[in-house]
Amino acid sequence: MKKVKTVIFVFVCVILCFVLQSTILSRLSFGGVQANLMIIETAAFAFCLGDVGGLFVGFFSGLLCDIFFGPLIGFYALVYAFIGFMAGKFKRLLYAESLTFPLALVGGCDVVYTFLSFVFLFMMRNRMILPDFFISCMLPELLYTLVLSVFVYPAIVKLYELVTRPPRKSQSKRRPGQGFTTIR
Repeated sequence: MKKVKTVIFVFVCVILCFVLQSTILSRLSFGGVQANLMIIETAAFAFCLGDVGGLFVGFFSGLLCDIFFGPLIGFYALVYAFIGFMAGKFKRLLYAESLTFPLALVGGCDVVYTFLSFVFLFMMRNRMILPDFFISCMLPELLYTLVLSVFVYPAIVKLYELVTRPPRKSQSKRRPGQGFTTIR
């Protein structure tokens, strides 16, 4: 039952993040750059679920992006799956109580995402040079994503912990002398 509840929760979060990214965050873009909410949720769930869980969350997040916005089907699915798998490797290494490591993880995931997008979507077609892309797209998106992840990442992790927390057993009230054996 716990697995089913977790899968449903992750599915709802992926859909919700995709809808928020494609509607509200597209309206809040600065200079044509918007925060990447899908990277934040992929990194958050990868850190919570591990490498295989991160792979699946990343794949389905990328597949949604491919279907609706991608130039070809499968590119973003592959990139997000790779990012989810690599971010999930950190679950085994450490558990971060503070927000510093998760922010670094989200920042690293965003840099990998934008770099792979640059290499395979722009550089292969000889459309841009890396310093221009870094200044105009990569750095602003990284900063915007990090600012948003300060609020979104802890919310996703707290909700995940609430959903996956085992139910507490209710303690029934005992009457005096009941439930204990007394030796006379």
